[in-house]
Amino acid sequence: MPQLERYLGIDYSGAETLNSSLKGLLLYAATPAQMSAEIYPPPSPREYWTRRGLAEWLAVPRAAAANLLAAPKAQPKNSH
Repeated sequence: MPQLERYLGIDYSGAETLNSSLKGLLLYAATPAQMSAEIYPPPSPREYWTRRGLAEWLAVPRAAAANLLAAPKAQPKNSH
């Protein structure tokens, strides 16, 4: 099985509108050779990602997107 070239993780907290700038909406990327790093939204009047802006960013083909996995960030399990 071929190894993925890039991994994307999305941390999403919030329930605003599609165009709301959300402090709790974060995007991270990693490769087999590099640890994860936050990807900031493109320059705009909004400080944080919006759900619409993130969806549009994900829809644009990327140079190394042939083997790409995008998944929500895993939530920690409650330990009792």
